[in-house]
Amino acid sequence: ELELLPTGHPGRAAYLHSLACALSSRFERSHSPVDLERSIELYDEALELFPPGHTERPKCQYNLAFALRERFDRSHSLDDLVRSIQLYNEALELFPPDDTGRYTCLHNFAHALIRRFDRSHSPDDLERGITLYTEALATLPTAHPRRFSYLFSLSLALKSRYELSRFLGDLQQCIPLLTEGLEICPVS
Repeated sequence: ELELLPTGHPGRAAYLHSLACALSSRFERSHSPVDLERSIELYDEALELFPPGHTERPKCQYNLAFALRERFDRSHSLDDLVRSIQLYNEALELFPPDDTGRYTCLHNFAHALIRRFDRSHSPDDLERGITLYTEALATLPTAHPRRFSYLFSLSLALKSRYELSRFLGDLQQCIPLLTEGLEICPVS
């Protein structure tokens, strides 16, 4: 119970973060906006309590960024997307290069930038998104079970850039990415 861990308790931040993660997981199954809203509140509170340099801080920032992007996908509130992008950027700077969460952060950060590009048509968001997708794919283990989705995301971003610039090289990069993705995509 949160009441048993009052403000100032050394374990409160970790407990809040764990509870927020559980609510986020339940939201993924139930799609209950109440779970999403409560998880965002708890991530926010946990983030306030994790001091700079704490090993859990980038994970909390990442999780809050992801939850805010989820809320943006439902509410279309640009404020949520902007804050999500800011948090992804901060988390990415804190993730060690060898942390397995880094490539996921790169991918979801890129996805948030591409979502903003879809609304604003800012070429800077598209370029940064492509750069982050490329880095995520380069650091992703070859046998990763979600590799096909990383390939697909990068190919879609390259196709968007092709549609703006008509640079054939972007379209030509899409073909091997999509071919590899198709070859490794699970059947179910």
